[in-house]
Amino acid sequence: MNYFLIYHTSIASIISSYTWLTGRMPMPPLWSLGFQQCRWSYYPQSEVLTLAQTFRDKNIPCDVIWFDIHYMERYKVFTWDTDRFPDPKGMLTKMDQLGFKNVVIIDPGIKVEKDYPAYEDGLQKNHFIKYPDGTVYSGQVWPGWCTFTDYTSPQARIWWGDLFKEHVDEGIDGFWCDMNEFATWGQKGAQQSTVCRRWISDHA
Repeated sequence: MNYFLIYHTSIASIISSYTWLTGRMPMPPLWSLGFQQCRWSYYPQSEVLTLAQTFRDKNIPCDVIWFDIHYMERYKVFTWDTDRFPDPKGMLTKMDQLGFKNVVIIDPGIKVEKDYPAYEDGLQKNHFIKYPDGTVYSGQVWPGWCTFTDYTSPQARIWWGDLFKEHVDEGIDGFWCDMNEFATWGQKGAQQSTVCRRWISDHA
C-alpha cells in the first residue's frame, strides 16, 4: 500500500498536487456551466422550438435545453422518433440560431430487436456483456429487453463511442448519461446484482 503526504500552505495548492497525482479531467465547456432547462419531457419538435422562442421572447436566461427519452423511437438509443421529430437537424439548426446548446439523454441499454442497427452490430461484433455460460445478458429498461455494452473491452468502448457520431453530426452538443449504473427492472432486475458479481468475478 502506498501513502502520500501532501503539504502546502493553501487549499488551491493542495488540490493542484492531489489532482497531479490522481489525474485531471478536461475543463468542461463554458456553456455547460450556464442556465439550463430540463424536464420529463419536451416533445414534439414544435413544443421544443416554442419553448426556446419563449425563453428569448421573455428575456429569461437559458443556455441549454435537455431532451428526455421521448425524442427517441420507442426509447431506442441513437434514434429519433420521426413522428414527434420529423426534422431533427433542422430543429437543432434553429435552436443553434436562437443561441441554445442541446443535450439528449442516452441510456446504456440497447434494445433487443431484429434489424435495429445498434443491436445487430453489437451482437455481431461480440460487444455485449454475457453470462458465464456465454449467453448474452439482457435486462429490462425503457425500451423493454436490452443488452449492455462490455465497457471493459477496449474495442467495445470504441464501438460505443462511435455510435454517438450521428447525433453529433446532427448538432447535438452534449449527452446525458442516464441509468448508467447500469440499472434494470422487471423480472431480470432482481438477478442483476448476481449477474454483475459473476461477470466481475470472471473478469477480475
